[in-house]
Amino acid sequence: MKSNIFKKKILTPALGLAMLASAGSISAGEQQDTRPIANFNSCQKPEWPKEALRKEQTGTVTLSFLIDEDGTVRDSVIVKSSGAPLLDEAAQRGIERCQFSPAKVNGITVGAWTQMQYVWTIETPEQTKEALAQAEAYRASALKGDMTAVYKLGMLYRGVNGLPQNLEYAAKMFLLAAERGQADAQYELANSLTYGMGVPKNPEQAVGYYQKAAEQGNAKAQLKLGGLYETGTGVVRNAALAAEWYRKAADQGDHASEEKLGGYYESGTGVEHSDSKAAVLYRKAAEAEIPAAQTHLGLMYLRGKGVDKDLSQAIVWIGKAAQQRHPEAEATLGELYFAGKGVPQSESEGWNLLQRAAAGGNVQAMAVMGYMLTRGIHTAPDLKQGQIWLRKAATLGSTVAAHWLDSSNAPNYIFGD
Repeated sequence: MKSNIFKKKILTPALGLAMLASAGSISAGEQQDTRPIANFNSCQKPEWPKEALRKEQTGTVTLSFLIDEDGTVRDSVIVKSSGAPLLDEAAQRGIERCQFSPAKVNGITVGAWTQMQYVWTIETPEQTKEALAQAEAYRASALKGDMTAVYKLGMLYRGVNGLPQNLEYAAKMFLLAAERGQADAQYELANSLTYGMGVPKNPEQAVGYYQKAAEQGNAKAQLKLGGLYETGTGVVRNAALAAEWYRKAADQGDHASEEKLGGYYESGTGVEHSDSKAAVLYRKAAEAEIPAAQTHLGLMYLRGKGVDKDLSQAIVWIGKAAQQRHPEAEATLGELYFAGKGVPQSESEGWNLLQRAAAGGNVQAMAVMGYMLTRGIHTAPDLKQGQIWLRKAATLGSTVAAHWLDSSNAPNYIFGD
């Protein structure tokens, strides 16, 4: 019997859509960043709960972790249950002990969220026999030139369905199928090259395989390629190409791409500006539980952009995203609690949300926290701590934080004006 980490997922937080009008905004395209990456050698395998094992419960749990600047897990949340709460909690506790390489924005270490999946499987002699038979069937088809079978064989050796994990063999199968034009294999080979799974890391070569898979209609590769063009990672930054690849993936129903394309329409970056188109895309992704889309849709309701202004709807969508620990949603909801706008006025809840947003890498939240601490707004004044947050936000590109830092001793500068 065993459990194993099957697949790690990266989000592109939508840094930069405005949290507060006074905090300024930073567009995602202006930031060169890296996401937290787990050092799996540091992870201890989660212990299988006896009750779950007795009931032979299995499943896949999706978890989100807040990785602090020192690479430790500061917070975590269950995004999608395996269907067995005991397994969810055990995986959560286990992965919380992993050490991560923290995220960086413009070369500066910051806190950030990352998502991972944990697969609980029970290997029985029957399952192992079935998996081996499946592998042999794929091999037989591969010998006849079936590259989809080669790709599927590689996926078997990712370590699920009863077979031992062999990332090197999996990468070889992906390479073989990718070179024969199999799109799914091209995408998986690109991932292997990006993260060093079974092969040495080679981001430059990975870009080429993402491109090949995207051109063949692989929606996951199209989303990835859009992100590369958005950030200028391995390619020349090009907003129009980023939007086009997001559009291609969104047309296939990829919800993460719907959210990204919505941001491009809202800002008029790479496409014509259209709040109404942005709202439609955000809604599709928000209904699919994409937290960034829920945040942006809520903000559109809050401001009356692309939809009729509706505070109650704004609270609903922003609240959903905040429950998933989306930093911009937490920061916005914190502001609403401070003001008592649409929710009961609560300084404690406002501070809790604002602090979580800042810890999660939201630059605007860092700036606002610094401002409020230096001036004693909604809290006891703490000039030293406030200046620390303002300096960090300024270093990460917040011009407003830099201004507030320079004017930190000006007593008549009123927050929100």
